[in-house]
Amino acid sequence: MLLTQTPFPRAPKKLHAFFLVAALLIFCLTPCTATAGLTIRQGYFWDTERQEPFIPHGFAYQVWNPPVFATQTLAEVDYDLEGMQQAHANSLRVELVWESVEPAEGVFRWDQADHLIKKAEQLGLKLFILIGYQYPPSWFVAHYPEAMARTVTGPSPLLNYSHPQAKESFARFIAAVCARYKASPAIGGWIIGNEFAFYDLWENKPLKNQVGYDEQASLPSYRTFLAQTYGGSIERLNTAWGTTFRDFSEVPMARSYPEDRTDHQAIRNSGYHDLIQWRKQTIADFLAAGAKAAKSGAPNQLISYSMVGGIFNGLDPNYTGEDPQTITERCRNAGAPLDFISLNLYAWALAGHELRSLDFGIAKYRDLLDIPVLITETGHSSTETLFPGAAARQTEAIVSSTWEALLSGAMGVQLFHWSDRNNFLNTPYPREAGFGVVDQERRPKPKVYEAVRNMFQRMDALPLARFLVGSQPMEPDILVYWPKDLDLSWNKTKEESASLWGGLRRLGFRPKLINHPLADLGTAGMKSGAKGLLLPRNYQMRPEDLAALPNLLNQGMNIHANLDLPGQFDANHRNNPRWATTIAKVFGVDVSQARPAWESGTRPGADWSAGYAPLLLKPEPTGILGQTQAKTVRVWKYWLGVRPASGGTAQVWSETESGLRLSAALVTKEHPMARTAINTFGLGDFIAPALLMNSPGGVPTFAWDTRTTWLGAIYKNFFAMSPRIELKGPGANYVLCDLRQTTDGYLLALMNEHTEPALVSVHADWLLGDGTVVKDLLSDSNGAGQGLNRLILEGDGYLLFHITPPTQGLKEERPQGKKETP
Repeated sequence: MLLTQTPFPRAPKKLHAFFLVAALLIFCLTPCTATAGLTIRQGYFWDTERQEPFIPHGFAYQVWNPPVFATQTLAEVDYDLEGMQQAHANSLRVELVWESVEPAEGVFRWDQADHLIKKAEQLGLKLFILIGYQYPPSWFVAHYPEAMARTVTGPSPLLNYSHPQAKESFARFIAAVCARYKASPAIGGWIIGNEFAFYDLWENKPLKNQVGYDEQASLPSYRTFLAQTYGGSIERLNTAWGTTFRDFSEVPMARSYPEDRTDHQAIRNSGYHDLIQWRKQTIADFLAAGAKAAKSGAPNQLISYSMVGGIFNGLDPNYTGEDPQTITERCRNAGAPLDFISLNLYAWALAGHELRSLDFGIAKYRDLLDIPVLITETGHSSTETLFPGAAARQTEAIVSSTWEALLSGAMGVQLFHWSDRNNFLNTPYPREAGFGVVDQERRPKPKVYEAVRNMFQRMDALPLARFLVGSQPMEPDILVYWPKDLDLSWNKTKEESASLWGGLRRLGFRPKLINHPLADLGTAGMKSGAKGLLLPRNYQMRPEDLAALPNLLNQGMNIHANLDLPGQFDANHRNNPRWATTIAKVFGVDVSQARPAWESGTRPGADWSAGYAPLLLKPEPTGILGQTQAKTVRVWKYWLGVRPASGGTAQVWSETESGLRLSAALVTKEHPMARTAINTFGLGDFIAPALLMNSPGGVPTFAWDTRTTWLGAIYKNFFAMSPRIELKGPGANYVLCDLRQTTDGYLLALMNEHTEPALVSVHADWLLGDGTVVKDLLSDSNGAGQGLNRLILEGDGYLLFHITPPTQGLKEERPQGKKETP
């Protein structure tokens, strides 16, 4: 059913004042002619009509979604799209909410969607349209209550991902929308879902709501999955779980997360690792049904899925089961491969926190998937309430974050949101109100609007595609191991990894995530140029991975283990053979008396800082940390009873305030071909002592400074590893460096993560020889500038250079990068 479109109304009165303001702030642009669809070449979009690359830069714009205060009139939609185009946006992420498009089963209302897409065609804007929802329309809830998810307390508002009717209706809606607009040149791509999950990210009780659990669909699906996993043999499952089931029909679905990490038998008996794998596959198969529908409805248009890129929650029981590798794999197996992944990725404008950078959030997908990445949500809020002082950083931070995302490997960026929504101020989420670049009345926000407009205009003028398309990241220095064996500790591993990642990046290293077995790494890791392997908290490993560690050392790979003692258990918490012997041989530690003293990774505290306990770290005066003074940090986990042995050297001890030694906090060992280091507390996720945090002003860079000292001592001093580029000068250790190899040189980017200015000089003999040409791409003069010596970066500042080395040097010296995508 097509409802008749209403005549195009005049702009509401509240918009008239904006016309006058906008006329002073923006240049009028002639609307572009509509272009044809997009494909992907060399990891970037390719406009098939214009026959040129396309780098999306624009806004995420919620149009008709009343629960989030998005109820635009058609006049407001027209006005907004014209305003966004005049701000030099070339693309938008928008939503066609299921309830608004299909208000009754089989009855479609197309007037709003038709209007939106026609307007985008007129303006030459590309739309990346979110059409897949786990929240079904009201008619579905009424007609098919059995296809809704179940919780321990009753029905859930989410679909049951295991139920055939839920899949069928979901896929039918996606196919209908895609088929209607399959010929529209405005469609950049279809997003078939957004942040699907099995239980709430914020649900902190041990007994989970078990979204999706029911006796009729979910439990049989789970048992079928287990039978497939164990080859139909209940004996194999019993061996893995330590149970005595007679048949798969007896296996229950675990109802609570096994929180006590010291009760390994209970963890093993619960089968919770396999439950997580079933959840991952169930979400992925549900989305694969939507992907097939989208491909059948619009065979020549691109499809994507949208998920969280950064960190929402750091507690292990809150892992949602949304896994990008499983999703892409199951869609590919269904004959409907995703063309790219869409990320909702927000930097934290918080001094001292490594998530001020977007790089780790992008790396989780850039490094582990074989498809490109598009940022469809990012930004900073002028009503920020999570991070003290962050609201004032919106203007500068939004610009530097956008540029950083592109240099980190994203093929485009859309800022969330076009306009503020003040209604959020009266909800528990007031920070949601201030993400816009124009305010609630669509007036340009002071500084923010003009900064974003100038940034987009600069991207057009470069043109950006000339530098990015065909560019490649540099080969990694350090490999970071993250297999699915870690799923029971996924969230805390993510926090540890993100923080260690940021510290290594600030030291100038380029880490890369890997998930293939270490036994397969062999000399391939060496060929990439990587000389370091980081185990962020790999206490669960395949037995063959544990056995591979000595071989990697013999091939010259330095190994750093953080927090946990590597390889103690497999994925099902079975003890790995020869674990203690291998750990002594590789890391030089005696683990016979080792035990965790404190761990808060499974339980929320009364407040966020309650999960961190004080730990005094006392370095040996002649150790690799030099004359570093004893320091108290607060950590979420640390160990007792780890002692040096088998050639290991204790570099730092953890002690009580009275001087009683608790454990070796850092142990190093030299091998003939390489070296190892292991720290027995969370060097990634820690905070300052309470006295320092509560003092006026405090030291906002405490975590940055401490992490830099430790990682520098391990990787630079002990492993003798040197980054390709080093930054020197006051504040340089708070500046991130990105380096990409282009078809005719290099892109060098510098981002100041601090609010204080930095004076930076770039040191890289292999790159900056005689005859090197350095061009400042963001300078108003658009010239060569003053080279790369004594550069001033203001707080949250960003600089971007194109470097053309001499022909001979370029040919002989530049490291060979690896393409990010086929």
